[in-house]
Amino acid sequence: MKSVWKRFRLPLFIILGIELALRVYNPFVSQTNNKNKETKENLTYLFTQNSSKYLDDTIVHTKNEQGFRGSKYNDSATINIICVGGGNTECLYLGDQKHWPFLLQKKLQSSYKNTYVYNAGYEGNKLEDQLSLIKTKIIPLKPTHIILMSGPEEYSYVPPTNYPSIAKKSNVLSLNFLLKLEIIKTFSNFFPTKNNSNDINDLVIKDYSAIDTLTMSENEIIQSIALQTKHLETYRAQLNQLQTLCKKHDIKLIIVSQSILFTEDKDLFSNVNLGQIKTGTLNGKTMALIVKQYNKVAFEVSKKTNTPFITLSSRMPKDSRFYYNGFHFSNEGSEMAAYILYDELIKTLN
Repeated sequence: MKSVWKRFRLPLFIILGIELALRVYNPFVSQTNNKNKETKENLTYLFTQNSSKYLDDTIVHTKNEQGFRGSKYNDSATINIICVGGGNTECLYLGDQKHWPFLLQKKLQSSYKNTYVYNAGYEGNKLEDQLSLIKTKIIPLKPTHIILMSGPEEYSYVPPTNYPSIAKKSNVLSLNFLLKLEIIKTFSNFFPTKNNSNDINDLVIKDYSAIDTLTMSENEIIQSIALQTKHLETYRAQLNQLQTLCKKHDIKLIIVSQSILFTEDKDLFSNVNLGQIKTGTLNGKTMALIVKQYNKVAFEVSKKTNTPFITLSSRMPKDSRFYYNGFHFSNEGSEMAAYILYDELIKTLN
C-alpha cells in the first residue's frame, strides 16, 4: 500500500496543484471585445441540487474550445447550427445532454445525418453582447445557420431577496478530465471558487404558491411597458443589424420568440395565478406583457426581412414543470422546446 501511495502521490499532487492554480488564474478564459463579457473555453461546471425532480441532482455543464456547449466544431458538416441567446439558450443548470440545442441536434440528426448544433448562449447576455460574439467568434466558423432566442435580457431585472437569483455562478472544475475522477467531488470542496458553492437549491422555486404576490393597476402596468419603448427600438435596430450581417456572410438566420412561464393566467400544474407572482418590482402579468413586446418586435423584423420566425412562446405550455423558475427551462421544458423547434425547423431546412 505504501509503495502504491509513493508511486501515485506525485501525479496526484501535480493534478491538484494545477487545479488550484487554475482557480487563481485561468488562461482558458478569454474576453470578447464588448463590455468585458466572458466566453469560458474548455471549462466544466459542476452543480448539485435536491429541491426539484425536474432538474438532475448532479449537473455537469461543459464548454468546448470555442466556449460553446457541444462537441468539437465540425467545419465539414453539411449543416452547422449555432444557437445564440441568454440564459434560456445556455441552460446553465441543465446537463450536457439535457439543454435544448443538444436535444435538437439529436432530433435533426435522425433526418439530416451530418448536422451539428452548438450552444453559444450565455446567461445575462443582451443582443448587443450576442452581436459582438457573432462578429468575433461565430462568423469566422462559417456556420450555415444561426438560431437567435433573445428578449428578456434587454431590460433591467432585479429579483427580490426571496426570489431565486438567476445570475449566480458556482464551482468551476477547470480541467475536464478531473471530473472523471470520483475523488474530485471531495477535493473540490476544499478549493472553493469566489462564489463558494456549487449548490443551486436556492435558484429553484419549490412552491409557486409560497412566492410573494403583487397587484398592479392598469396604469402601473402601462407605465412599466412604456419604459421599454427606447429599449425596444434599440432592440429592433440590433435585430436588423444582425439580419444584415448574416445575409452578408451567407448565414441563414432563424429567430425564436422567447418563452417564459409568467402569464396573466393560472399555472396548468399548480393552479397558482402566475400573473400575481412578484418578480422584482413587477408582477408576472406585467413581465409577460413586456416579453411579449420584445417578441412582437422580433416578429416584425422577421416579417420585414423575410427571416424565418418560430413562435416558441405561444407553443410552450404555461406549466411550472417546464421551468425551474419563472424564466428558465427545466429538463422537461428543454425537451419540449427541442421538440417544438425541430417540428418548425424541418419546414425551413427542407
